[in-house]
Amino acid sequence: MNRAAYKWLFLFAGLLASCASQPSVEPASTSTPAVPETEYVKTGSGQFIKKSGWEIPHSKPGKNPPKTQRIQIGHQWAIQVRTDVSPDDKISIKVPSSVDRSMLDYAVSVITEISGEGGQKPFCYQLKVTRILPGSGNAEGMPTFISFLDDDGDGNFETLTDRCTVPGWVK
Repeated sequence: MNRAAYKWLFLFAGLLASCASQPSVEPASTSTPAVPETEYVKTGSGQFIKKSGWEIPHSKPGKNPPKTQRIQIGHQWAIQVRTDVSPDDKISIKVPSSVDRSMLDYAVSVITEISGEGGQKPFCYQLKVTRILPGSGNAEGMPTFISFLDDDGDGNFETLTDRCTVPGWVK
């Protein structure tokens, strides 16, 4: 064997030895990894459904007692308990944007609990909110309303929408 053949043999043997000491590499999987289920789903009507229920903020008892009155929603009567939130409480809430998948911060100024007549449990919480601007931390702009509905009477407020409606389980 000539010198060139020995060099090639030596290089080839070195390459084999280095490959043998490397851990084996599995081929990449061709399947797409499972995408985790989102926490909420947006419906075609613009509502957001969260199976585990949305967290409802509550106000501390303030100087002004809650105001209770009888109201009509559609063709049904209901009881509304309105609590004005003290600015000192600084209650805020995060809700999904209707435009993209971001969460928006809102300052809560009024919490209204709505239940059926006769001492039934609440079926809707309506909040008067003002958008908290990113960066500044200040609530600015026109107030708006967001509502949390208990559609099936299980005590979880699964539906986030812009108005209260009376679900079928309320008598």
